[in-house]
Amino acid sequence: MPATSSTTSPNWACSRSPAAGSIPWKISAPRFRQQRSLVAAVGVLDKAASLRDPAHGDFRLNPASAAVDRGAAVFVPWALYGVAGEWNFYHAGGDPTQIIDEHWYAKDFLTDRTEYHARPTYPLTAVNVGPEDYLDGPLENFTAGALRFTAARRSYATVRNADLSRPFTAGLATRASHGQDPQRQEFTFAGDDLRKPRDPRR
Repeated sequence: MPATSSTTSPNWACSRSPAAGSIPWKISAPRFRQQRSLVAAVGVLDKAASLRDPAHGDFRLNPASAAVDRGAAVFVPWALYGVAGEWNFYHAGGDPTQIIDEHWYAKDFLTDRTEYHARPTYPLTAVNVGPEDYLDGPLENFTAGALRFTAARRSYATVRNADLSRPFTAGLATRASHGQDPQRQEFTFAGDDLRKPRDPRR
């Protein structure tokens, strides 16, 4: 993870709390590791300025910065139409039998970013696979991003069609919530509506 320039403890991870709006929350590094994160590190404290001279437009990395040689390679595939699942074959932090689904497609129930985590995902279940089968791959360097399937062990990964097809019910706003009641209603999505936006002409 990149280094950060800060006067606070290096052992904190910051994010935004949906309940608190724009108020940041913090968790300690040990607790962060317990959250089954893909990467156990939360960064390093940069004692030097990270950038050379940003006040005068020089945004190059300071050679004395702790961020030097700490860059991470990340693979971001081209988006496809109507994606129902997308797996990069690194496991769900601490459980080698679960391969996380990272698909994102603009469906009708994706209206509130603070609720994305509660929307349907479809992790693969790896069978006859252990931690030793996750290997370093060519597409990223922050985690073991390749999975070895072995014919002799009959290893494979699967997701049940029943899980892919299970209807999903969400409470969605029917109008903007800026200073007014959003008038939330429950909508159930099934079949093709789970995989692609509804045709507004219907």
